[in-house]
Amino acid sequence: MIKLEKDPHAAFALIIDGKTLTYTLEDDLKHQFLNLAVDCASVICCRVSPKQKALVTRLVKEGTGKTTLAIGDGANDVGMIQEADIGVGISGVEGMQMTYQTFSDSCLAIGAANPMQE
Repeated sequence: MIKLEKDPHAAFALIIDGKTLTYTLEDDLKHQFLNLAVDCASVICCRVSPKQKALVTRLVKEGTGKTTLAIGDGANDVGMIQEADIGVGISGVEGMQMTYQTFSDSCLAIGAANPMQE
């Protein structure tokens, strides 16, 4: 394992792809990976599967005891969002219009004022 100096002015980033992440998430390496990752200013996981996103989120949540936040914009982010303590799903303009229309219809159905008709 690489020993990093605890220099407050030094900032390190870790970039890892899905293929490499497969090996680092195995039981014998995942805690070393976590220890390295938490010492970095940034960690970027690229080309990873939905399952890997969820596994990394779980590793951070359980390994650090900290509150986790996951933000995603597609179906491949659902597992990660569900695994996190706080999950945020972002949708595009079209999705937001559909959500607004559904909400407006629901308000009308329960007798509330419909903002689309005002």
